[in-house]
Amino acid sequence: MTRPEQKHYLSVRLEKNCDEADVALSIECQSPEGASCRLTCPEGCEEYGEDHPHLLASTNDYCNAVEWIENDDESLHLSYSGDPTGSFPLHNGTEVDVIWEGDYYSWRLSADSDTGGTA
Repeated sequence: MTRPEQKHYLSVRLEKNCDEADVALSIECQSPEGASCRLTCPEGCEEYGEDHPHLLASTNDYCNAVEWIENDDESLHLSYSGDPTGSFPLHNGTEVDVIWEGDYYSWRLSADSDTGGTA
């Protein structure tokens, strides 16, 4: 069974507080129901693929990758797995790929992003 394609985007916001400002980064999921990032295993498994032995449940409002990355103690830029020496402009809505690394998620610019995924 082919799953719907995952769609994740970088969210860039300027957050101002009195005389201070900070750039806040987050990843937003716009993947449709049934995409692998929105599947959960009722047995509690963290890893699963097409041949997973348990029934996978799909939800509309929950993305495993975004939830994991947001609850990580590291800042979003530390979970970036693209070219460590690259420099690229940050654009709100830039498409990113989330990658399960075996025990955590990382992210990188998508080849379909407006930066060409070269960073």
